[in-house]
Amino acid sequence: MVELLITISILAIMTTVALANFRTFGKKSELSNTAESVVLALRQAQVYGVTTKGGGAPCGGSSFDCAYGVHVDASTNPQKIIIFADADDDSKYTNGELVETIPLSGVTISVSCMISSFLVADCGPGYRRLDVTFKRPSPDAIIYGFLGPNYQSGSITLTAGVNTVTVTVTETGQISLK
Repeated sequence: MVELLITISILAIMTTVALANFRTFGKKSELSNTAESVVLALRQAQVYGVTTKGGGAPCGGSSFDCAYGVHVDASTNPQKIIIFADADDDSKYTNGELVETIPLSGVTISVSCMISSFLVADCGPGYRRLDVTFKRPSPDAIIYGFLGPNYQSGSITLTAGVNTVTVTVTETGQISLK
């Protein structure tokens, strides 16, 4: 009887540990999938900007000269990112330039920009807005923040609970996930 009680106790403890880890794994998985969605949106905008997106000319008659980008505004649209066609060629998102909306769920978004390798600067009002555009013929990124398109890199940080993932875009067009 004692052996049976010990076996049941061990099984109960193992089940409790497994269920606790499963919930943590689910949250980490959701965060990882959301971060991959952000990276894919940036890559999609880069491909659209460098190769020209077909299916109409959102930029005044010729999609050949059209820049495409990703807009993140953590203050007004914290649960989505926007892929846009930069019709007015100002390197930032304005109304009417929407191409696609990518919903993000279960995460908190924050953004930051780098002026140089040592100086983090305000991307927008309260570090909450970031626009990254790509334009032919170069795959380089134009990172637009509070001071205009003058930044070396921009980062989008996604947080779910205690887990954090950062997507960084450099002015050379490199997109990384950390």
